[in-house]
Amino acid sequence: MLTILLACRPSADPAGVTQLPDPASLIAAFEEQRGADALAQRESVRVEGVVKSPSSEAPYSEVLAPGGRYRLETHVRGMPFLVGCDGPAGWIWEGMQPRAMRAGEQEAACGSVDLWAPIEGEMRVTGPTRVAERDTWEVQVEAPGVPTRVLWFDQDSGLMVARAWTVDGVMLQEQLLDWQDYDGVMLPATVVAVQSEMTFEKRSVAWDVPELPDFQMPDSY
Repeated sequence: MLTILLACRPSADPAGVTQLPDPASLIAAFEEQRGADALAQRESVRVEGVVKSPSSEAPYSEVLAPGGRYRLETHVRGMPFLVGCDGPAGWIWEGMQPRAMRAGEQEAACGSVDLWAPIEGEMRVTGPTRVAERDTWEVQVEAPGVPTRVLWFDQDSGLMVARAWTVDGVMLQEQLLDWQDYDGVMLPATVVAVQSEMTFEKRSVAWDVPELPDFQMPDSY
C-alpha cells in the first residue's frame, strides 16, 4: 500500500512541471484503502442516518446490494422522498407519486450507487486541484452509455474526496467526507450533495441485510 501511495504523490521534473500520476495507480490505491477485498465478501448493506438541508432535517435509510440495487427512503418538507435503482432502471418518489428517472438522471444516479462495481472506462488525470479543503488528483472517466465522470482522490490518503457527473448540462457533485472503517470497509460518514445542499450523515451501518426491500418502482407508499 505504501508503494502505491508514494507513486501517487506529486513530483516535479527539472523544469518544475508537476508530473501527473498514472490513473490506474490512483484507482488501485483507492481500492486498497477502502477495503475492496473485504467489501467483496459482503452481500448488502443498510445505512441509517440523518439528512440535513438549509430548511429541514430528517432521518433517512438506504439499502445497497451488488448489481446496482439501491433504495433510499426519507422525507423532504414533510413529504415522502424515495429513490430506487434496480440495475440500470431508476425511479423517484417525490411528493405523492413515483416517476421513472429521466435518461440523464438514471445514468448518473444508478451508475453511482453500486459500491461493488469497479471503476472502469477511459481515464486520464487532468491535474492537481483542491477540493473540500484537500489536495487532490482530478481524474476524468469516460465509458460508453454513461455521463462523463470526474473523480477527485486525496493525494495523502488515496481515498475519494468527491465525484461529479453532468446531467442535462448541469454538473452534479458529491463530496465524500470523514471516511471511517465499518467492519473492515471504509465508507464516507458524511456525503454532501453540493447542488441540492443536502448533507447525509451516517449513524449506523449494518452489513448483509437479512431481508432486502423491493428495488423496483412501487405502486403505493
